[in-house]
Amino acid sequence: MSQIIKKSVRREIVEHFAVYTDLDCKGAGYSFPCDASGNIALDEMEPAGIENYHLCRLREINVEYKGIETYKRSWVDPAMLQCDCGEKVELYDPLDNVCNCGAIYNMSGQRVRCLSTEADEPYWPEF
Repeated sequence: MSQIIKKSVRREIVEHFAVYTDLDCKGAGYSFPCDASGNIALDEMEPAGIENYHLCRLREINVEYKGIETYKRSWVDPAMLQCDCGEKVELYDPLDNVCNCGAIYNMSGQRVRCLSTEADEPYWPEF
């Protein structure tokens, strides 16, 4: 009997950036990784990014500091199912998660159907 061997997990990342707007080029600007307090993470930046940060801070380029912007990204790491045949199937699709043996499972791990082994049996039913 098939069973879920790893539950799905929701993940989230919160990132903060110090943002500067380029006053000479509408819509352009600079953003630099930082913490929620605005402490710049220079150790996460490439040398060109560090140079741009210093140029912005010293106002050697025509920019305006806009403050700290926070971005949240989230996703779900899909569940894993062990099929009746013993193979592992990642349950990432709402309806069609196909095992190598031909079994198809939905995202909840319910078996939906098997791929046909008969040449004359259509995979998709006609309505």
